[in-house]
Amino acid sequence: MYLIQISQAFQALLQAAANGAYNDSYFGNAMSSVGYQKRLRAVVQSLNRGFAAKMAFDGRRYEVVEDGEEVGSERHGHLTRDQYIEKIVLVIQKGRGRELPGMFNPMIVTELFKELSSPWGKIAEDHVLEKVLHEKLSGLLKPHRTGHPITYNHYFTEALQNIRKEREKCRLAALIQEEFGAVSLVSKTSISRTMDFGQFLERLLDPREADMDHFAASDALDCLDAYYKVAMKRFIDDVAVEVIEACLVGKLNEIMDPTSIFTMKDADITRIAAETEESRAARKELETKLKVLSSGSEICKTFAALYVNALDNENESSDNTTDRFSDTGSEQSATGSVATAGSAVDLADSSAPEAVLADDLIYEAEPVVE
Repeated sequence: MYLIQISQAFQALLQAAANGAYNDSYFGNAMSSVGYQKRLRAVVQSLNRGFAAKMAFDGRRYEVVEDGEEVGSERHGHLTRDQYIEKIVLVIQKGRGRELPGMFNPMIVTELFKELSSPWGKIAEDHVLEKVLHEKLSGLLKPHRTGHPITYNHYFTEALQNIRKEREKCRLAALIQEEFGAVSLVSKTSISRTMDFGQFLERLLDPREADMDHFAASDALDCLDAYYKVAMKRFIDDVAVEVIEACLVGKLNEIMDPTSIFTMKDADITRIAAETEESRAARKELETKLKVLSSGSEICKTFAALYVNALDNENESSDNTTDRFSDTGSEQSATGSVATAGSAVDLADSSAPEAVLADDLIYEAEPVVE
């Protein structure tokens, strides 16, 4: 029963920590290191956010930069868009199927995505240190490593369109700057000149890529970027939900569960809650000392009571003797004599006070007044 009560209290604290309800005094001050570590939900949220940031920052095998763009970090490989397209062209040429010129085999995206997402495994394993969770984590990584890209999320289409829109916007902005000079593209600009808009329109519509393989590679790269964004968001959520919550936080309520303790075997209960041999020996030694001290205390109390009774009896006897002799002396003064330890003394003939010894006590006799 005692162990069940402990488990119930433990479960209440554990549930509060997992739910983010930190009202109990056990959680202490949130600003202290110890208090923060006790706030399970806060720690989990912080670690998951760190994992998401790490994935966004270091998740790509290659960082694609535009021609002339400065490289801001050396955390992974960098390729310009043209360099990456050349790389994809080789993949297309070696993996060509029945697709028409200018199109790419969908499996090209699969191969490119596996390479681009190769850092995910290490990042996720660093986030999930417990080996018991690695099996579940491997299950989440398997579709990205061995399967083909699958998504029904409309965000893929939006991302693909935005990628193409931004690249086309940059191309058109460059043509406008070339035609009109340094003009603002974010505010109104007044232009007074004569120009051939038909020719300018042709320039805007002029195909940028005549090579069909390069055209297909450019489209494949756009699809790769769009799918990577969708897959990365899904993977981050899957790790947080399927691994951290389902396999770790969700299993915490099974620790010291009152029901499981009630059905435990005696051997298991002994292993969990029984005393060690050292503790048992120390407890027996202390119990023996306590028994000896308690027995000695009772003996001391008994002798103390006898001593107090003896003192009381002696005082009472002394008081009775004093009263008896005081009364006898008064009576003998009236008759004129008092008995002493030796012989009778006649006080009637004595006109001066006289010391009388009786029972080792000295009394002074008063003169008789006639």
